Amino acid sequence: MRRACTVALVSLTLVLGPATGDESTDPQLDRVELLVRNGAPDLALRVLSSLQPRPFHARKWMDWERLRFTIYRKKQDWDALQKRLQALPTDLPAHLRHTLLTQGIEVLIDSGRGHAVRPMLRELLWMGSYDSRQVAHWRRLTIRSYLAEGLLEDAQNAMARYQKEFLPNDADWSLLYAQVLLQAGYAAQAAEHLATVQNDNGRFLRLLSRLRSKADSPQRVIDQAAAMLGKLDSDHSLRSGLWALTAEAALYADEITLQVDALEQFYAMPLPAYLKGLFEYDVDGLWQAYIRLGEKTGNASNLLIGDDEPWLKLSASLSSTRPIKARSIIALLAERTRDPAAYAAHHLRLYDSLKQAKREDTAISLYTHQGRFGNIQRVPNPVRLRLVNLAFAQRNIELAAKMAAGLSDVGEEIDNLDWNLKRARLSIYTGEFDDSIHILQELITAHSSFDKDAVDRVLQVIFDLQAVDRQRAAYLLLKELFSRASERAQQREIMFWMADALRGDDKFDSAAEHYLRSALFERGGTDIWGQTARYHAAETLAEAGFVEDARRIYHSLLNETINPTRRAILERSIQQLFVKEQETPSTDR
Repeated sequence: MRRACTVALVSLTLVLGPATGDESTDPQLDRVELLVRNGAPDLALRVLSSLQPRPFHARKWMDWERLRFTIYRKKQDWDALQKRLQALPTDLPAHLRHTLLTQGIEVLIDSGRGHAVRPMLRELLWMGSYDSRQVAHWRRLTIRSYLAEGLLEDAQNAMARYQKEFLPNDADWSLLYAQVLLQAGYAAQAAEHLATVQNDNGRFLRLLSRLRSKADSPQRVIDQAAAMLGKLDSDHSLRSGLWALTAEAALYADEITLQVDALEQFYAMPLPAYLKGLFEYDVDGLWQAYIRLGEKTGNASNLLIGDDEPWLKLSASLSSTRPIKARSIIALLAERTRDPAAYAAHHLRLYDSLKQAKREDTAISLYTHQGRFGNIQRVPNPVRLRLVNLAFAQRNIELAAKMAAGLSDVGEEIDNLDWNLKRARLSIYTGEFDDSIHILQELITAHSSFDKDAVDRVLQVIFDLQAVDRQRAAYLLLKELFSRASERAQQREIMFWMADALRGDDKFDSAAEHYLRSALFERGGTDIWGQTARYHAAETLAEAGFVEDARRIYHSLLNETINPTRRAILERSIQQLFVKEQETPSTDR
């Protein structure tokens, strides 16, 4: 039977806090959230705008606005978020306006848009508040906005004014102050300032400060960072910072294998926005570390660059016991070769090694961040194919579309049907519906027949087209697929979906005919499938105005059915026909 037609993206969590109001959920709000979860954020925004209550219903309106902000953040559409904040309804109660502006500002600062939020912060500070804590928070956000842009002098000046006015002594202030000192190069003073902060963030920054001020040895920092990592949950936001710290300490200690390991871990997860100014890593640092370790490993075995075979043998011998060294050798070979085939093969080996280590997210960083692979055409096709599949598995449509763009030569080892269905589906998800239709047309007409599995796979993408209301195109594609389906049972099913597409295109007469043809494929339409198709045919005949024909089918189904629930449904449908006759006089056709 037909599965859900829309793609599922990542699960969505509201980033602006829990919804206000009653515990009961709003079904319409759930409807929009479902669209987002299933990969249609643009459609979700359109529906949201049409259904969102007016600000007069403040609590409900805020729930919807939180979801709007969540969608903007998920899409990383910072321009839209900024415009929305600048155009909040004028009749919005002041406390709601303050709340939304504050939350939106925090999101924009996290995205690195410090310059964009300062006019809004000035507005908030100008409007004022009876809550001194809120004013202090806005002032701290101003400091964070400078940090987000690397404007250290402005951040320091703002901090000096804040300290003079508010005399802060809380842990959050100490953390913020220490970050400014660290970014300005005053590591020893930062460590001093953090002496009394006992939370995880404080311990992390103190470790970093003591490393950079040389108060602790790199090895001591490595050990303490490892101890912290052992205690933190796997999804804790500090883990990436601790791996960055470990990589830095390993560099100072000349522990290159540990440096590579830490950098792989670091690039497998996002760095929290509040830590971004503390590290200057770009992904080329990992490539360089790979090359250094590869050279060191090969030199220890007296290998010479130029003959790949001994290097590959050494990498294979290390793959189970020293996988990081094995990967470094492969990365070195990929960097040094001038043979396109060897280049692609080495990068594919590197990707597969990372996958085996469950570090596919590191591979995403290696092949998508600016640097060696800023131009997507430099990523070898086999790696791009792997990343497309990974992106589909992670519901990362943006990455899948980026990696699939212009990728036509996929090699003989790739299933052509699978690849083209992925291309068609990506075109739907990115709004290129005509491209998707063209891909499917070429795919279907290129085959004289399809087996059962292939038909099922093609159907799922056609269903996606129907989900975006391309009913006419779906019908024509189904018609072509019908003539190529190798099994009669599948032809019967396809005929039913053809009827669905016609009905969705308001072609009720033809839809009813197709439903009946599907029903009568087997057993005179008396089996469960046939009864279902006949029921749909009756519904469609009623929509087309053929009330007597609909009544005849309903009565025939009633005579064949003993199930009480189905009989009740049929009797209600028959009753509704009488109402329809009163509303629309029958016409002799």
